[in-house]
Amino acid sequence: MHKKYKKRIGKVAEVIDMDADINQSYYNNSQYKLKIDTSTIKNAGDGVFALEPIAKNKFIGYYEGDVIFHIHCGSYYMSINDDCGINAICYPRCYMAMINDTYKTDYKYNCEFIINENNSDYNKKVEIWSISDININDELFISYGNHYWI
Repeated sequence: MHKKYKKRIGKVAEVIDMDADINQSYYNNSQYKLKIDTSTIKNAGDGVFALEPIAKNKFIGYYEGDVIFHIHCGSYYMSINDDCGINAICYPRCYMAMINDTYKTDYKYNCEFIINENNSDYNKKVEIWSISDININDELFISYGNHYWI
């Protein structure tokens, strides 16, 4: 039997296919080999792990999703400026949207967001770069910013 259910997140409802392989719901837009697995942060859900070394100061990938104007909310929403941001809530979801913040943990960030506002409105880019060497099987961590945790 093919099972599906609706999960309501705020005003957004998404249909989740319980029989589908979870990795089919995500895509890797990085040149690096990465995987989605259970985060090392307690109760954080899934996280992103390196399957190969990533040197410091290397471009890892883009935070991709729908460009949204004048709506600034959501657990997968990345603000670009006062007018717009990227919402990565929908599936398939890019791996970059699954990188966890280390807020209130002893883990250290090894990645950072770089926002490129120079592109046209519908082609805004948020890049993810390594800020330290990342070893095989290390989880990627990034700061969501202080405003996220308010």
